[in-house]
Amino acid sequence: MKLLLVIVFALVLFGPGRYFLCALLRRPSAPVPCTDCGITDGTRGVFGRCAACQERAERAEQIEREIRMRAYDANSARWRADREAERLAARFPLVKVGSVYRNERGEPVFDGFEFNDPTGRFPAGPNQVSARASRSSLIAGWTQDELHHLAHGEACRCLDS
Repeated sequence: MKLLLVIVFALVLFGPGRYFLCALLRRPSAPVPCTDCGITDGTRGVFGRCAACQERAERAEQIEREIRMRAYDANSARWRADREAERLAARFPLVKVGSVYRNERGEPVFDGFEFNDPTGRFPAGPNQVSARASRSSLIAGWTQDELHHLAHGEACRCLDS
């Protein structure tokens, strides 16, 4: 008997019975007017609105959400374009195009590319860079795909595998 009471109590507090119990306790004895339009009928939503007012409020929230998402998408596109413009402006000028191949571990190696490096990070003359990092990592401000396309052309897919 005690176990049955504990189970019923748990269902009422933590299960779907909680919503039924709350609905019974919150149900008004007389019809309450809608908080938005004032019409009195028996149907009330969560905020005391009639079905029509609740639908209008949900549609207005959906429109506001869509406007915020469009604004966020526009800002994101602008931020991406600004970052790309900064990257293009900051990359080192390419003096000589080298070659791209894979080493014995399968990592792409960018060999013989010569950059005009004002920072002194790269030694003068042709350089060899092994791309151990992700495909999106930069080499002297250039993406790996940009250097690969300069070396082999855009039709080459030797680094895709």
